[in-house]
Amino acid sequence: TNAVQYLAAQAIAEKEGLVATDKDIEEAGYTDAQIEQFGKPYVKQYILFQSIIPDYIIANGKVK
Repeated sequence: TNAVQYLAAQAIAEKEGLVATDKDIEEAGYTDAQIEQFGKPYVKQYILFQSIIPDYIIANGKVK
């Protein structure tokens, strides 16, 4: 389920120290208006779960 996927991704982020930074927001192309509308914490979380964690898993994951 989505909740399980979210919790697993959150556990990976916490264990590996993965975070979204202001630079990540800038590189993702978010405008000030979007950041104002959604809030910086939400935007950072979105980038973390949609980009940073998947990229980490692809680069470091091992299939058994």
